[in-house]
Amino acid sequence: MTTQLGTVLREVSFIREHYGSRVLLLGGGPHPTADPEGTLKAGFDAVFTGEAERIFPEAVERVIKEGPGAVQGQSFNDTDIPRLSIDDYFPISETLGLYGPMEISRGCLHHCAFCQTRRIFAPPLRHRSVESVVAGISKAMKGGQKRTFFISPNALSYGSEGKGTVNLAALGGLLSAIKATGTKYIDLAYFPSEVRPEYVSEEALALIKKYCTNRKIAVGIQTGSDSLLRRLRRGHTVAQAVETVALIRSMGLMAHCDFIFGFPGETGDDVKASLELMELITKKFGARIHFHYFLPLPGTPLWGGKPEPLDDRTRSALARFEEDGRLDGWWKEQEKLSMEIQEWKARGYITV
Repeated sequence: MTTQLGTVLREVSFIREHYGSRVLLLGGGPHPTADPEGTLKAGFDAVFTGEAERIFPEAVERVIKEGPGAVQGQSFNDTDIPRLSIDDYFPISETLGLYGPMEISRGCLHHCAFCQTRRIFAPPLRHRSVESVVAGISKAMKGGQKRTFFISPNALSYGSEGKGTVNLAALGGLLSAIKATGTKYIDLAYFPSEVRPEYVSEEALALIKKYCTNRKIAVGIQTGSDSLLRRLRRGHTVAQAVETVALIRSMGLMAHCDFIFGFPGETGDDVKASLELMELITKKFGARIHFHYFLPLPGTPLWGGKPEPLDDRTRSALARFEEDGRLDGWWKEQEKLSMEIQEWKARGYITV
């Protein structure tokens, strides 16, 4: 990821210094997808953009048969390959005993200006079948995994094909089948499978209460300013966010709400509106804030925009939220990281 670029650059430098060309470095993921040329210039021999479940093994086979020269200096992508089925690939390794969150959906129907997801995974939105999810969870359980959690850009979009629509039958069928495996803990609609406000309904929350063990719902609100929500292409309103948090509270659950400050072009009025919304939902509905500082990511519409700094008054307000136990997050570290990303671009480590 772009946030890992500093560490990766140091690792590449170390490897080249100690092992030279004896090590073949292959790079993939969100950052190489956004900046393949910069990744090659950073010292990688080949780059894989987008989804690489098929193209990466094929490239490795070429290296085995023909040697490193078969891939060196090349950028591989799957744009000409029909969209693969995620049923065929599990985020687990039985051999190594590694069991990650189960990916249930890939891609996103939305175009948020700060997010790379839509730029990495082209439409359509794809979902893992119930049979594949159950098979993967069963493997993880045999490996000793006790908690089942998921990767999804929006947990309540499972089985859906349209914006703002929830396929309750598909969601209920998925959760019922997972419960039947006997897995002890099921976490859905919490990190790393948050939800968008406009998808939350009483019926969807009832399914989570029935089948899941988590009692916190992670909601991406991002800002309390309707004008900024429109500029960010979020596709929901502040009123919808408030209604969602209120509904979550009424169902006996707690909303853990994502907010981001520092967007390029964010005004003092935008910040004020966000702080007021944070005050409202924490005091009235018992919500908790998961706070972030804006990270510029290559390939997104906001890439190249300058993050807005936090003024002293805003910092004091955030400190009060933290002291009251109403706010958490790694926003101070993200402030530093945001500056580092801009420095990496200025020094030519990011070329887009």
